[in-house]
Order: sequence, then C-alpha cells, then structure tokens
Amino acid sequence: MLALLALPALAGDLDVQVSLDALVATSKNGDPGAGQPESLASGDLGMRAKLDLTELDGRFRAHVDYRGRQPVFGQFRNSALPLLYRAEARYAPVKDVLWIGAGRFIAPTSVFLPIDGLNVTYTRKGWRAGLFAGRRAISTGRANIGFGDLLPAVGGFFGVQQNRWGVDATVAWSQDLLKVGAATEGIEEKAGGLTGVVRANARPVDILSFGGQVALQQQATYYLGPTWTEATVEVQALDLFNALGWASIKPTDWLRVDVDGIHQNVAVYAAGTIEGEDQVEDLQEPRFTDARLRVRIGPPQIGWLRPMLRYRVRPDRTELRVGARLDVNDFGVPGPYATVQGAMDDIRGESQKQDVGSRDRTFGSAAVGFRGTGSVLPGLDAQLGASYVERAASPVSGRRVDPANPGLPSTSDDLQPFTLEADPIVFARAFYSGKRWFGGLDFEKHLSEPEVRALVQFGVLTEVGW
Repeated sequence: MLALLALPALAGDLDVQVSLDALVATSKNGDPGAGQPESLASGDLGMRAKLDLTELDGRFRAHVDYRGRQPVFGQFRNSALPLLYRAEARYAPVKDVLWIGAGRFIAPTSVFLPIDGLNVTYTRKGWRAGLFAGRRAISTGRANIGFGDLLPAVGGFFGVQQNRWGVDATVAWSQDLLKVGAATEGIEEKAGGLTGVVRANARPVDILSFGGQVALQQQATYYLGPTWTEATVEVQALDLFNALGWASIKPTDWLRVDVDGIHQNVAVYAAGTIEGEDQVEDLQEPRFTDARLRVRIGPPQIGWLRPMLRYRVRPDRTELRVGARLDVNDFGVPGPYATVQGAMDDIRGESQKQDVGSRDRTFGSAAVGFRGTGSVLPGLDAQLGASYVERAASPVSGRRVDPANPGLPSTSDDLQPFTLEADPIVFARAFYSGKRWFGGLDFEKHLSEPEVRALVQFGVLTEVGW
C-alpha cells in the first residue's frame, strides 16, 4: 500500500487597499510682529497602499503598508515623507503555533519602532511569546534612515490571556537618529534607549473589570542652544516613567462607571526658551498625576449622557476639569443623530503670578448628523457642527506669552495655525464606506479668522480568493 504525502492546499486570498487624499490649510495674521506674508497656505497630497496576502493553507502571509505625503504648494512646505511602514513575509512551520517573519515590521513596543530584521512568535492556548531584532528603519521623527546607518534594535515580549485574566510584558532597546537643520547641512546625532511595559487585566465577575500598567521609556531627545543662529545639539536619554490603573463596572445595560488614574514622572526636561540673554518663558515640567471619573447613563437605543470629572496635579498648578457629553441616537426616524459636549478647567497655582492661572480653559462642541441605515444611504455618515476653545496663554495652552508684556497673553503668536481644532470653528464632515469604494470630506472654517482646512480622501478596497 502506497503512502501519499499530504501537501498544503494552494488556497489563499489577497486583500488590497489604495487611497489618495489631499489636505489644504490656510492661515492669515496681520498683527504686529507676525511677519510676512500675512497669508500662508499649504497643500499636501497623500497616499496609502496596503496589501495582505495569505497562501499555503494559511501558513504563508505577506504584508505591505506604504504611507506617503508629498507637498504640492505653499510658502513653507512640509517635507516629503515616503514611508514604507511594513514589507514583511511570514511563514508558520507549525500552523497557528510558530511564526517566523523577515522584512520590515513595526515591533510591538510602547514606542514607534519600525525594524528591518527578523521576528519569531509563538502562540498556544492563550499564551504568546516572541523575539525581534534588526535595525531601526524609520526614526521617531518619521524620517527614513538610510541603510548606511546601522541603528540596532532588539527586544521581546511575553503574554497570556485567559478567560478572566491576562498579563503581558514587552522590553526593547534601540538606537534613534536625531537630525536638526537642512537635509544636507543638518546636525545628526545617535542615541540609544530602553523601553519596557508590563500590563495586567482581570474580570472576576461579569460586571467588573480592572487593570493596570507600568512603563519606562528612554527616548532620545535634544535641544537647541544657546541661540537659533548657533545651533548645537545635545542628545540624552529622557527617562520617562508612568504607571496607570483603571476599573470599570457595568451593573446594567444603561449604566457604566469608569475610574482611572495615571502618574507620569520624567528625569530630564528642558528648563526654558532662551532669546538673547533673557529667558522668554518657562517650559513646563512634564510631571503630573491624574484621577478621572466617567459615567455613562441612558438607554442604549436612544442615547447616552456621559458626565466626567478629572483632577490633575502638576508641580506648578492643579487643574480640575468638569464636563459632560450628550449623544442622542434615536429621533423616531432612522438616520439622524446629535451630540453636544462641553468642559471647563479650573486652573490654580503658581501660574497665577503671570495672570494666566485665573483664566480657565473652556471647551465646547455641538453637531447634528445623519448615519445611513438599511436601504437609506447605507455606509454614509455625515456631520455638521461647531466647536469652540477659550484658553489663556502658556503654560496652560499653546499661545505664547508676549516677551515685552509677560503679564498679558499674546493674541498674535498662536502656535497652531494649521490645527484649527485648537480654535473656534465650524465644521462639515462626511464619510462613505461601501463594499469596494470609500471616501471622505472634512472641512473646517475658523469663526473669526480667514483660516480654513480641508481634507478630501478617496480609496478602493478589493479582495480576491482562490
């Protein structure tokens, strides 16, 4: 009797996604000291191409993920970013248990770490472990690293997730490339750092779950000084430590309560911005402790009321945030919905010496929308609304303090000219997703300034099986 060799079936599938987008932003500022020209504009074209291939009865997989950005016009153009995030092939010698991968992949760490190299993953009955090693492919500043720069990266992870509990840990060491200045004349430095994170979660009963995390990050950082014209670079490891915990209880379908807390501590930080021989303003020490309470109340079929409370302690001040959000999903007819939310920060502390601590931050937004269901425009989600932000000068927002009048906030030096969400705006947003085609539009207009931002996206999805 002849014994036949069982070969893996040559069955597989291919998923492809390609999308294009265009971003246009304008800004105008004619106040004294704002510089020339008064009006600025920027336009970028973006592209994403993603491919996932499965073959050999699921044992072989290939993945490609490319994301590019190309400036097309503007007085001060963005840098071109042709970034290949992933180009990896994986094979499973033991199906669904052992995977070996080679190529470019993003390591499962607590920081952004694309690697050109090898990785091995073992999974079985809720247990998971793996190792990875190679060279850093893209810097944390989203710049490609040439193959002539060998920046080693190595790490591993371990985890287990059972029915009621789970634990996982990841540790990695990698070098990063920091570059300041023009592409041909810039100053470059290399620095290495360690990252690690340990997480745990538990669900002892159906209505209660909780968990926590402890993380350490030694990310490379630099500062310029002592002046812009005499740029020097000092690279150092920023020892960032944070610990957080959370708990969630859901006694009924219409009530859920979430509490969480986080503490962040950093060993090194910048002392301030130097202009000539004077210190213009203090940069804030990135240490804080947060405690937050969130509640969700309401029948799921109709909507939710979501009150929240957050208390933050910093070395120089305290911030108490009180807010709420109301979501209405049912107006008696399919499709329409509405959302309203607002929050206020009560800021107190040493910053009051600059007459900014008494200026509390206020946030608010409201929108009405339509969500397609059934036979009525399925796949469409459109929204029209407005939002506002009222904020004082630094250190509690992105607005700079005027060096000539440190007691008064500057009205001309806003550090977010192209981030309109930081200002009062009206907006219109729509997204459509069908079986193959998808597209979106996001338009924002400043309420009091001639500033606009528009994003248009168009893409296609396709799937082939054999």
